[in-house]
Amino acid sequence: MTGIPVTALAFSDIAPHVRYVQHVTLDPAITGLWKKLYDHRLTYICSGTGEIHIENQAYVCQKGDLFYWGPDVPYAVHRDAENPLTVMNVHFDFTQAHRQKRFMPPAPFLPQFRAELITEKVELSDAPLFTKPFRLPASFQSERPLLQMVEEYRLQKLFSGPALNGMLLSLLVCVYRQLAHQGESARQHRELVEVIMDYIHSNLNQPLTNQALADRFSFHPNYLNRLFVRHTGTPLHRYILNTKADKAVELLHSTAMPVTEIAQTLGFCDLSHFSKFFKERYGISPSGLRL
Repeated sequence: MTGIPVTALAFSDIAPHVRYVQHVTLDPAITGLWKKLYDHRLTYICSGTGEIHIENQAYVCQKGDLFYWGPDVPYAVHRDAENPLTVMNVHFDFTQAHRQKRFMPPAPFLPQFRAELITEKVELSDAPLFTKPFRLPASFQSERPLLQMVEEYRLQKLFSGPALNGMLLSLLVCVYRQLAHQGESARQHRELVEVIMDYIHSNLNQPLTNQALADRFSFHPNYLNRLFVRHTGTPLHRYILNTKADKAVELLHSTAMPVTEIAQTLGFCDLSHFSKFFKERYGISPSGLRL
C-alpha cells in the first residue's frame, strides 16, 4: 500500500465530492483483471451474475447488493458472458480537498496505476464501518437514489455538482444505517434503543443517568452506551442531555416559565449546570434565547 497520509474526521464533517456516476452493462470480454481506485466507490448490482474480488475476499454478486471500497485497494470483477452484470457506480471523495485532481474514471489496471493520483485516505472516527470494504446485501432501498444520481449526472443541469453531492451524503447516511442494523440481533438492538429513546422523551423531568436506565432495562450501563453510540453516533449521556436541551428550547419559546423552573422540570441538578450545557450546545444562554 502507498504512503498517503490518513485524514481523520467525523462523519458530520464530511462534504462529499461526486466525481463520476455511471449505469452500465459490463463487457464480459474484460473479466478478472485487477485494478485499483484513486478515489472511493459504491457499486450497486442491478442485474446479471458474476463475482467481485476485493483484496483477498470474493463476493458472489446478486441483484440489490451494494459494494463499497476505497483507494489503493486491489479488486477484480469476474463477469458472466451468458448473463452480464449491469451495475451503477458512484466514484467520490469524502471531502472537497482534492476536487481539482483529474484522472480518467473509473479505474486503471494495475500496471497503469499511479499512486500519486490517489485523492485521499480518510478514517471516519464515528463511522468505522467505512474504514474497510464491505458488501451490503439486499440494499434495494439504495436503487432509487442511485438512479436519481445517474439521471442528475447525465443531464448536468444547473448546480448539478452540489445536487449530486447532497444526494450522495444522504445515501451514505442511509447505507451506514443499513450496515449498523444488519441481522436479527441488530434489529433487536435497534428496537431496544428505540424503546429507551421513548422512555427518555417521556421522562425528561427525571434525573436520567446511564446507571438509572441500565437498572430500569436490566442491562449494564456500558452495554447501553455502546448501543447508543452504534445506532445514534452519540453516547447515551450526551443523548439524554441533548434531548433535554432541545425540550428546554421548546419551553423557552412556548411558555413563560422561569429558566430556573425549566431546569428543575428537566431534572438538572442546578441552574449553572443547565446554563453551561445549554450555551455549549446552542452558543447562547437560556435567558439570552428569550431576548
